Formats: sequence, C-alpha cells, structure tokens
Amino acid sequence: MAIESVTCPSCGATGIQIDTTREHSFCSYCGTTVKTKDVLHLDVESVTLEKLKRNAQKSFDVGQYGNARADWRKVIQLDRTDHESYFGIVRCDMATRPDMIFGQDAYAEALAYAPAEIRVQYIRYAEAHNIRARAVQAEIRNSKARAIQEEIARLSSKHKWQLTLAILLTIFTGLFSIPAWKKYSETGKEISKSWEALNAL
Repeated sequence: MAIESVTCPSCGATGIQIDTTREHSFCSYCGTTVKTKDVLHLDVESVTLEKLKRNAQKSFDVGQYGNARADWRKVIQLDRTDHESYFGIVRCDMATRPDMIFGQDAYAEALAYAPAEIRVQYIRYAEAHNIRARAVQAEIRNSKARAIQEEIARLSSKHKWQLTLAILLTIFTGLFSIPAWKKYSETGKEISKSWEALNAL
C-alpha cells in the first residue's frame, strides 16, 4: 500500500488520502469516486504549473524578462486559460518596451480568461502603462524632431554659403561653375528630405 495526499477533482478538498496501488479511491469530504491516475496526474501538473509561475516571477523580479516570458509561455502550454501568465508576458513587454501601447495578443487573452475583478485591475494597469508609453513616444518624436531641425539649420547655413560661392565664381571668372552649382543643388535636396522626415513625425 502506498498512500498519497491529493486534491479532490470534484469538490477541491486538499489532503485527501488515496492508495496509489488501487485504481479508485473515494473523497472523504464529498464521497466522489476518484480515479487514482487522474488525480496523481493533476497534482503533478499543478505542482509543475506553480513551480513555473514562481520561477517566472523570480526571473521577472530580477529583470530577466526573457526567462520570465519563457516560463509563463510554458504555463500557457499546460493551461491555456491561465490569465496570470498571459498578463505576466504583458508585464515583460511593458518592462522591455516602455513605448509600446497594449490592446491585443497576450493582453487580450489575459482579459478574456480573468475574473471580472482581476480584469479591472489588468485594464487599469495597462491604461497607466499606455499613458506613460504615449509620453515616451512623444518624447522620442520630439527628440527626433530636434535632431532633424538642427540638421536643417546646419544644411541651410551650408546651402547659403554654397550659393554665395557659386555666384562669386560665376561673377569673377565669367564662367558658370558647374561643380559649385551641383553642390548647391545636392544640399537643397538634402534639406528637402529633412523637411519630409520632419513632417512625417
């Protein structure tokens, strides 16, 4: 005789004693017939899930987001309805992509499987992140815009001197200086491209 403590699949009572050498046992709380192989498999799977989730959280806490994401994905392979793992993946994405706006993929799955009160928490968490993400995106755009504006100012100054040089060469030599005018034209094209990039932000 080999005795194991397991969880009843019917009433959820924990610590019920079953003889693993027998095919069936009974729950001492609700009286349900319990198939030994089924409950042992469920308990092993439950332990595996909890271990993976603990490992994922530990990895997340120390900034190892790749490891955390991998463990949460393993949990989802074992339990497609584990909303905490879906949201764990979302949190990894939030940590590694502060400019990302959330609303689909793992986030949608987390909302689909979470109970109502948890769903509200997830939505608030994501909304707060999305507000920060929009601010980050705005700062990135502003930073790019400043860099492009500085480049336009530099090119405009260069363009002005190239024009002056081309005119002076034409006046003093009496010849039309093709290389000087060509450089002036190329710089003008660079300025136009920079303006296009700025307007595209």
